[in-house]
Order: sequence, then C-alpha cells, then structure tokens
Amino acid sequence: MWGVPVSVSPLDVTSGYMTRAHNPREVIDTFRLLRKHHPKPLRFDTLVGTGLSGAIIIPPLARALRKDYLLIRKDDDGTHSEFPAEGRLGSRWLFVDDLVCSGATLRRCMRVVREMLSEHFGHRQRTGFSTELVGMFLYSDGWNSQSARLTEVISTETDDTGFEYVREGAETRERKVREMLCTGCDEGCAGAGCRGERCDHCYDWCGETCGFYQRRCSTEAERHAMTDKWLTATVRPYLDNN
Repeated sequence: MWGVPVSVSPLDVTSGYMTRAHNPREVIDTFRLLRKHHPKPLRFDTLVGTGLSGAIIIPPLARALRKDYLLIRKDDDGTHSEFPAEGRLGSRWLFVDDLVCSGATLRRCMRVVREMLSEHFGHRQRTGFSTELVGMFLYSDGWNSQSARLTEVISTETDDTGFEYVREGAETRERKVREMLCTGCDEGCAGAGCRGERCDHCYDWCGETCGFYQRRCSTEAERHAMTDKWLTATVRPYLDNN
C-alpha cells in the first residue's frame, strides 16, 4: 500500500577483518586501557594513519582523545587536493593501524610525512617546526581481536641497504592486560584467572567472567556484543575509578 513504510534489513558488506574498526567505542576503551598500563608515559599530539580502515576509526579516536589527526592518501588515490594527506600534524605523532606485517604501510606514511614537509611546508621547517614518530597503536590483527598493542618507538633507522625500520621500546598488549583484570570463574577455563587461554565456553579470549560467554557466538556482531558487555562491566568502571 502506498505510504506504508516497508521494513527492509540493510545490505551488510562489513568485512570480517575490519569489524573492530566499525566499533569505535571498543577501540577507544582499548586504547585508554593500554595507555593506562603502559610502562612509560607516551606523549603525542597527533594520530596518523591511512586507508579505509584508518578513515573509519582514526577521526572518532582522535576526537575522544582530543588529539589532531592526519590521514595519508594512498599513492594511487585521485584527489583535487594539492596535499598527499588530509588533517593536522603536530610535533609528536602516533601511527594507528590494525596491524604491522611487512611494515610497508608504516614506511609509506613516514615517507609521505617527510616529503610533505619538504615539498609543501619547507617554510615551517625553516622556522623550526619538526615532527617525529613516537609510537604505534595497533588495534587488531583482524583474526584475533584481543591482540591490540601500544608500542613506544625509540627511533627510526636505515640499514646499509637503505631499508628503513623502527626501533621499538616499551609496549603494552591487550591480552596481558585482560589477563591481569580477569577475576576468574568456574566455567571451565584452563587455569585460575583464565590466563588468556580459550575455554570450552568461549569464542574469544576470556573476559572478566565466562558468564558473558556461556555459548559460542555465531556471528561477529554477537562476539562484539559480548566484548562490549565485558568492557561495560569491567573496563569502563575500572578506567573511570582509577
């Protein structure tokens, strides 16, 4: 009948490995948790990333942390802009991505930052402006959503072949922090406090109690609902009260 709204479920084209990028509150809470337990105070003023996942997660993360952000375009992206990136860049930046494998994405971001400064903002360098990579926040490797880590970058170096790499320092891993906060339960986990082991009741790494994971999650959305339940019951009160 005309004028009667039809209820149609949307077409879901969410890629499995990008599921966490579509859950900004989970990523924000995870970052706060890792930063709180990082061995050193990690000072930064800008988040830098690239790609579609970066465009999805970095702006809300930066707003929550009250930091600037810079999104670097891929080399073959078409744009009307004269700049190879979009946003604002401060003096100490944190690289944000789901994971680092070969390091190619990180090296490209480092290259673009250098080139952008020399080609477009040389006058800023002449007046004393400089910027450095100080750390990395890797929020998920896509296949194990509890693998986030926050890592200090001590320096960037180049070997005899011209290959550029970063020297990492202190780091905090999500799995280890979750193990520390876990109070244990009687639902079949291997070892008191879960110790990060999978149990018969869990689809993913155990949280504060396996009571949240009584059955195997059938979808990514259901698993993230369980994770959010754990964050709401344990992590957020912990962060707010400490």
